[in-house]
Amino acid sequence: MRKMLKVALAFLVLAFGAATWLPAQDTSELFALAKKLANEKVYFQSQQVLREILGKEDNGDVRFYLGLVYSWNGQYDEAREEFRSLVKDRPASLELVNARYNVELWSGSYAAAIDVLDWGIAQHPNELDLQLKKAKMLGYLNRDKEAEKVLEEVLSKQPNMVEAQDQLVFIHNSNLKNTVSANGTVDIFSDNLSTWYSSYLQYSRRLDIGTVIGRLNYANRFSTNGYQLEADGYLSLWKGGYSYANMGVSPSSIFPDFRCGYEYYHSLPKAFEASLGFRYLRFSPTDIVIYTGSFGKYYGSYWFSLRPHLRFNQGDVSYSFRLSARRYFSEADSYVGADASFGTAPDFDHQNIGYSYLKRLKSYGVRATYSQKLAKVWVVMARLSLSRDEIIKGMYRTQTSVDVTVSKAF
Repeated sequence: MRKMLKVALAFLVLAFGAATWLPAQDTSELFALAKKLANEKVYFQSQQVLREILGKEDNGDVRFYLGLVYSWNGQYDEAREEFRSLVKDRPASLELVNARYNVELWSGSYAAAIDVLDWGIAQHPNELDLQLKKAKMLGYLNRDKEAEKVLEEVLSKQPNMVEAQDQLVFIHNSNLKNTVSANGTVDIFSDNLSTWYSSYLQYSRRLDIGTVIGRLNYANRFSTNGYQLEADGYLSLWKGGYSYANMGVSPSSIFPDFRCGYEYYHSLPKAFEASLGFRYLRFSPTDIVIYTGSFGKYYGSYWFSLRPHLRFNQGDVSYSFRLSARRYFSEADSYVGADASFGTAPDFDHQNIGYSYLKRLKSYGVRATYSQKLAKVWVVMARLSLSRDEIIKGMYRTQTSVDVTVSKAF
């Protein structure tokens, strides 16, 4: 109710042209009203009151506040115009520097933000916060060497500044191009099938066009040991999309003789992403082709996706679906996730085993994942999976899997 009364008062003031006859002390009352309206996010009415004041007198404080209201409302061009008109009169205003910086930051104009910060640093060479902001913008533009130089200069003046230390460590770690990973998995079954053990050792290298991965897989299943060599590539060759490619070979009966796959991912408007691809596996003398894809969306710190798997065989269609959700924390490697799956087609992204086992009538599964980055260079990921597979009509087998991966960047 109070908010409605304030809005109504603002309109009455404007409608009757009160600013044409109110005494000087009433300008402060209008200014106070404009601030209250802005605090309540009634930006349009606040702007009207502020412009009415400026129509009668060129008040620098009012103009600055109008620029702030424009920036809070996402009207960045209008905010720039108001702030630009104040630069000459307020060349040493730290408040004006930060307001202009926020406009460029919020609008994604990082190069322009650096220009604003350079102007501010020239006026305030000892204001280390401005230099920290410049280092952040340089990092956003992948100008890491320049960012490091700025941060080292800050630390030379204030060696114990934690924020500068953290930024410098983050830049150093983001430049680490190599990662080694070790994995161990145990699969336990509800029937007489013996426990399975598997593991892998993996090396990945980050390149300018993406990441390439080499992996050695080991498994003990059906009282048989086996090995497989695999290679993956995540390559970004053009803007807006990237490709995933996979190839693997094995002489062991518990792995496919040969496998390969390809999938193309493309970013869509409003934080959506879609992909389309296939997986091919050869189990002598059987060949299998699975068609897959995904459709997902980022929503704040969350990621949701749906992935189907389809197999066409002599007029029959096998299918399965996996629904995934993740909640990310401060870094991409720190998250919790949950998956649910059902269907009949095998999911070869996660079941790298012989085809004779994968033939099933129905399957239902759930999986929980926790990943945490530690000490800036380590990542520990743990998964707990539970699936229920119909192996003969009316007969089900339950599989419980525990999966742990440890990675280190260098």
